[in-house]
Amino acid sequence: IYVVGETTEAAVRNKLNLESEGSHCGSAESLAEYVIKQKSCSRVIFPASTLAKDNLQKPLESAGIKVERINCYETSENTELQKLMTNLDRYQVLVFFSPSGVDSAIKYISKEDLKTKKYVSIGETTKKALGKYVENVACSKKPNLESQD
Repeated sequence: IYVVGETTEAAVRNKLNLESEGSHCGSAESLAEYVIKQKSCSRVIFPASTLAKDNLQKPLESAGIKVERINCYETSENTELQKLMTNLDRYQVLVFFSPSGVDSAIKYISKEDLKTKKYVSIGETTKKALGKYVENVACSKKPNLESQD
């Protein structure tokens, strides 16, 4: 079992009582490189969101590893999101954990807040998504909130 981050590693260990590897990778791209270097499999099952990017699947397939992607869940916007995003005055920093979170929330952030707030991403893919809308996005070194300075 390969995982991207420490949170998923802990979930696999605690809920499935299984060991995993790759948690140090921190991104789908790095995990793909790691899996390819291991040369230990010719086929993987990839449980994912319907919105998951192909940045894990494509490199694996290019390396000759068959990827069976299973869309396990659908990501949807919180029906209360617009209401929750209306008063950001008390926040100085906005942290985003996924590109879909950026896509859902960004339309509710004022132009002024896009210029004046600080933005943090958990992971490089989310940083790229935020970078379409704001400058100077800080990015965690690992895919967890604890790695923020």
